Order: sequence, then structure tokens, then C-alpha cells
Amino acid sequence: MLSKYDFNAGVRGKYVKRQQEGSNVAILDRDVAHACFTTGLSFSEKSFTVHLNDGREITISLAWYPRLHAGTKNERENYELIGGGEGVHWPKLDEDIFIEGLLAGRTSQESQSSLKKWLQKRKK
Repeated sequence: MLSKYDFNAGVRGKYVKRQQEGSNVAILDRDVAHACFTTGLSFSEKSFTVHLNDGREITISLAWYPRLHAGTKNERENYELIGGGEGVHWPKLDEDIFIEGLLAGRTSQESQSSLKKWLQKRKK
């Protein structure tokens, strides 16, 4: 590993503890790194729209992401952009969606058993 990619010393920041415990680091090729990023989201009753840095907007049915569908309006609107806009994290819903996956047309990859456990835990 090149020394410039050695992050073992850690840096100050939100994820430093995770990084110190050992994490996978993916280094993107320069041609891949120029991918689109989200600048924000907006929501309707049945869908959400991802606003991209290149001016495009992608509207996705909430049915594609059951945790978002099950969430309240407030929970859906409480999101964080992660990776400089490479993805979106919903803390209250424990959901992460990456822009690359949306552009590829991928729906939630969560298993039915995992979703069922999450929904049961949510009812408590």
C-alpha cells in the first residue's frame, strides 16, 4: 500500500473510531471518481427526488426502499449526505442509499427477514 493511502493513524472526524477499528477503503479510479453526486432531496407522499450536481433529477418510488416507505415524513426529511454527496443516510431509519445504485436502477437489497425484524423492532 502506498503511504499516502495509509490511514492507520486516523484523522479527526465523525468516523475516526470506525476507521481505527479497521475499515475497508475503496480508492476510485480517476475516471470513476467524477460520478454524479446529490445536492439534496425532496419528497412527495409516494416518491422522493434526488437532485444531482449535473442538474438532473431522478424521482424514485418509496416502494423501492421499504424503510423509507415505512418512515414518517419527518424521518424521511431527516437525512445526511455522505461521502460528499455519493450517498444519503437516514439516521432514524438506519438506511443508506448510494447515488451509483440509483443511477443503475437498483432497489433496496435488504432481505425480507431483515426488514421484518426492523419493522417489529420499530413497533416497540
